[in-house]
Amino acid sequence: TTTVNLCQGTTAIALSATALSGHTLQWYTVATGGTASTTAPTPNTATVGTFTFWVSQRSTTSPNCESSRTAITVNVNAVPTITGVQSMTVGGSTLQLTGSGTPDSTTPWASSNTGVATISATGEVTAVAGGTTIITYRNAGGCSVTQTLRVLDCNQPFGNALNFDGVNDHLVLDNVGSN
Repeated sequence: TTTVNLCQGTTAIALSATALSGHTLQWYTVATGGTASTTAPTPNTATVGTFTFWVSQRSTTSPNCESSRTAITVNVNAVPTITGVQSMTVGGSTLQLTGSGTPDSTTPWASSNTGVATISATGEVTAVAGGTTIITYRNAGGCSVTQTLRVLDCNQPFGNALNFDGVNDHLVLDNVGSN
């Protein structure tokens, strides 16, 4: 038995197997009986669930014997969600994110820019510097989702928009003191 993991809503490609020389593949949607097709099926990823297909080999020469069927199990896994994402401030509290479903056993969480924010294996985010980062959560089925997280640095509320380097330095405040 071979297992293929896909994510719900993704574009799947046709299943594949390799026939021995002098044989053709026979594809089935049932374990016994049924009608064979020489065209490999393409799994439908619209619905979460487990689906099984079977493949055998048929000799292209007499006596046209057919092998037993081998199952190919296709798991269509739900795309996870992330909850708890909000803007953070440097030096503020950490932020606990939650991912739906069972997390990936090795690296469930990742930050695309650890110079802005880091994230632990349990989903706890720590702000490092002002900017944005993409947080990714991956579930045990191999499906992932991303969310953008913004970190504000209150010590630099304008970021680097104000750069007083002695060249063309000026600041204009309109309507100051007017009613």
